[in-house]
Amino acid sequence: MATRWILVGVEPVWRVGRARFVALWLSAWPAWGLAQIVPVPGGETRVIQTQNGLPQVDIARPSGAGVSVNHYHQFDVQAPGAILNNASAIVKTGRAGYINGNPHFGPNQSARLIVNEVHSLEASQLRGPVEVAGPRAEVVVANPSGIVVNGGGFINTSRATLTTGQPYYGADGSLAGFNVSRGLVTVHGAEFNASNIDQVDLIARAVRVNTEIYAKNLNVVSGANHVPYDTLAATTIQGDGPAPSVSIDVGQL
Repeated sequence: MATRWILVGVEPVWRVGRARFVALWLSAWPAWGLAQIVPVPGGETRVIQTQNGLPQVDIARPSGAGVSVNHYHQFDVQAPGAILNNASAIVKTGRAGYINGNPHFGPNQSARLIVNEVHSLEASQLRGPVEVAGPRAEVVVANPSGIVVNGGGFINTSRATLTTGQPYYGADGSLAGFNVSRGLVTVHGAEFNASNIDQVDLIARAVRVNTEIYAKNLNVVSGANHVPYDTLAATTIQGDGPAPSVSIDVGQL
C-alpha cells in the first residue's frame, strides 16, 4: 500500500525512494521566453551550437577530484535539450549526433561530476533534457534564485541534483555540499521522468510539485539547511526571511 505524506507549513527534511509525487499546491503559470545558457565571462566554460542547433557546453577542466565547476549568468534548457560535453574526443550523442571532443580536456580526460552554478536573479527553466556527452557523470544545477522543471530530464547521468543551495568544495576540489538559505524548486506541467537515473535530489528551501515524478531513488531535502553532498544528512541553518508554507501530497509506490 502506498504511504501518503502531507506536509503543511513546515520546513521538513524528507526522502522517498521509487516515488511518484502529486502536489496539492496548484497555480497558474506564465509563458516563458526562449531558453539560453550564458556562461560567466572569463572562465573556461564556453557554449557553442551543435549541427542541429542545440546548445553545447564545453565544460571546464575537472579538478583532481574529477569535479568540473561551471559558472553561468543563465542556465535555461529548451525542449530539444542541451549537451554537456564531457568527451575528450569525437563522440556520438543521442540528441545531437556526433560532436567534437571538449578542447579543455586532455587525452582520455573526463569529469565524474559536473556542477553548474547559476548566478542570476531569475530561476532556471528546465524544459528539456540535459545530456552528458562522453563518459557518464553526475550533474548538479545550483541556482539560489530557484529552478523550474517542466518537461526537463537528464541523459547519460548517474545522479542529478537540482538545488537552490550555494555549493561549497573540499580542499581537494571535491563537492562537499550545499548551504541552502532560500529558493524554490518547482516541478510542474509535463511529468519529470527520471527513471533512467540512479538517483535524483531536490534540495531547496521549499519544493513544490504539481505533476508526476518518476525516479528509482528520489531524495527531497527542504528547509534552510547545510546539506553534505555524499550523505544528504541535513543540519538546520538560519534562512533568509521567514520560512515558506509548503503543502505537498506524497504518494510512495
